[in-house]
Amino acid sequence: MAAEFDDRDVDGGEGPEVRMVEIPRSYLVWILSQKRRAAAPAPTSPRTRRLGAHAHVAGADRAGVGEGADARDTEDEFFRFQAFVRDVFTKHGYVMMPEDRIPDGFKE
Repeated sequence: MAAEFDDRDVDGGEGPEVRMVEIPRSYLVWILSQKRRAAAPAPTSPRTRRLGAHAHVAGADRAGVGEGADARDTEDEFFRFQAFVRDVFTKHGYVMMPEDRIPDGFKE
């Protein structure tokens, strides 16, 4: 027996209604055209050079390393989203998205 499905299964039936719209073509093209950037070189402060390969263990330049990790995580998340958009667009010819998640510069 197939499970019954309704809108409450998507949003839990709570909170404000989310309006789904088709991603504008310009935003779709932008998403699908993005490429990964080359990895940034490791931070090179005098302390990092002295510690060499073990700088991360000693916590040298922790702020720089953390920022790089956060940027990589954000980039990885974007490219997972890009793969999802590409897959849905390939299957259906369009992609739906919450209206409030479309950047202002791409709204039609």
